[in-house]
Amino acid sequence: MIETSHEDERVTQERARIDPLRDRARLVVLAEVSSLLASSDDYLTILHRLADIVVPSLADVCSIHVVDSAGRVLAVAGTMDPTTEHVIGSGIAELLGSVLAVPLHVRGSVLGVLTFVRGEPFDRDDLEFAQELSRRVALYVENALLLRDVVAREAQLRDAANRLETLNRIGQELAALHDPAEVENRVVQAAIALTGAETGRFLADVPPTLSRPLRLDDIHGMTVPLARVTSFLAAPVKGRRGDILGAIVLGHSRRAAFDVRAEQLVVGLASLTATAIDSACLFAEQHDLIAALERSNRDLDHFAYVASHDLRAPLRGIANLARWIEEDMVSALTPRSQEFVSLIGNRVAKLEGMIEGVLDYSRAGRVAEEPADLELGPLVTEIVELLAAPAGTVHIGKLPAVRATRSPLEQVFLNLIGNALKHGGTRVDVGAEPAEDAWEFFVRDDGPGIAPRFHAQIWGLFQTLRSRDATDSTGIGLAVVRRIVEAHGGRAWVESEEGRGATFRFTWPRTPLRSRSWDRHFRAK
Repeated sequence: MIETSHEDERVTQERARIDPLRDRARLVVLAEVSSLLASSDDYLTILHRLADIVVPSLADVCSIHVVDSAGRVLAVAGTMDPTTEHVIGSGIAELLGSVLAVPLHVRGSVLGVLTFVRGEPFDRDDLEFAQELSRRVALYVENALLLRDVVAREAQLRDAANRLETLNRIGQELAALHDPAEVENRVVQAAIALTGAETGRFLADVPPTLSRPLRLDDIHGMTVPLARVTSFLAAPVKGRRGDILGAIVLGHSRRAAFDVRAEQLVVGLASLTATAIDSACLFAEQHDLIAALERSNRDLDHFAYVASHDLRAPLRGIANLARWIEEDMVSALTPRSQEFVSLIGNRVAKLEGMIEGVLDYSRAGRVAEEPADLELGPLVTEIVELLAAPAGTVHIGKLPAVRATRSPLEQVFLNLIGNALKHGGTRVDVGAEPAEDAWEFFVRDDGPGIAPRFHAQIWGLFQTLRSRDATDSTGIGLAVVRRIVEAHGGRAWVESEEGRGATFRFTWPRTPLRSRSWDRHFRAK
């Protein structure tokens, strides 16, 4: 009994001497752990270093396991001890003699397990120290995983932004191409560069298997439209009507060379390709139509010139015969016969005017001049002088300077002012008013006016409100005005009532039609 009492006393004294040393050592470990967890290294590297720090003070082996919500191990620092796997599922610390397992428990979730192994059994003091370590490690792991998710999400967003920027740039390049073959070649080059493919092509004859995106990691035993490849990636190019215009096909000799990102890029390229090919085909059709229209206009000009020349020759003959008859038989002709001869001459002159009007109408709005800065005040003054208007009849208001071709505007004002002088009264006013993206010009007279029911009729070819025998008008002038104005992007109309004069108005764009972007686009070819 005495010996036993002495031994117990010796053990108590020894514990009293050792425990303070152990507590101080563990406080130092906690301080080192706190400093380590505040560093900016990779979280897995930090966990490995943490295991090394803990080992001398608590165990011979320390393992740290990080798991996901399903219990699958995401990372390991140290060596996994199979006897601690159930701790991950239960979330309860286990003290099994020489094995100590503590869950990394935070905010109601278990993020992993902290395991210690040594040759001698663990006691309750060891468990408390291990639990304090686990609380700190759990908070660190939670923050590290959140940061990892944020970084991964930012990387995904950057990748998506770069992908969209790249596709946008390629889309702009494709929009500038007007040949479908050039579009196909450029798209294949871009697809190879973006995905790292070794080979690629644009497939025009698409088999049924390529009616949707197709990605194969290993084509062993399969037939694909590329030779000597192991990985295969393809995306169909669908037109606006849903029809398949072709397919982008890529290949690589390495297995599983294409991932989901590569597939998304190729699908995006396929969409851009469809738009570019449709646009190129439409451009080609437009170009052909414009060329055909230009040929038709040239043929029309030639026909009008030849027809007018052929028609004028017999008219001049008729006029000469009438004049000769009048000269040779002036004494023998009765007054009625002289009236008939004079009528022949007048009708011939009118018919020549109509032929000249047809030529003017066929050429209206189709001039090859380049736009220039044009002062309309002096231009209209010259027109009034050319028409020999009686002094004080035409009053010219403030007219703007415009950028336009001279000939079309000259023809418009010449016809409108001439029409006002011919059918008007004692005063003609010419002026301008600002309009949205245009100028609105007017020619106003105080003549007999035009009944509203004739407002549409007067713009027709060879249309006059009075008998041609009662007027020297050919009925072409207003038709030429409307044709020129509409050809330059404006519109022409009349405001009038019978007995109250007439105001003819037309708009003229501030920006010349020939300098608009779409016109330059078509003329670029």
